Amino acid sequence: MRHIIYRLLFALTIFFSGSFARAADWPSEIPPGKLPANAGHLQGLAVDAANKVIYRSFTNALVKTDLEGKS
Repeated sequence: MRHIIYRLLFALTIFFSGSFARAADWPSEIPPGKLPANAGHLQGLAVDAANKVIYRSFTNALVKTDLEGKS
């Protein structure tokens, strides 16, 4: 279930970021990476296309990962 939510959020982020031409360069799935035990639920997602990193904002943590899910 968690992977489905991540896929949906990632697809929506790419869609609304105006990066239509570059979307083909991005992977279709990004692993969630290592999350803190008490991170809580996902509250927000931001993609830094220039540096190809993703920021995920949880209730109790901010997690930065690359496109392979590595912190």
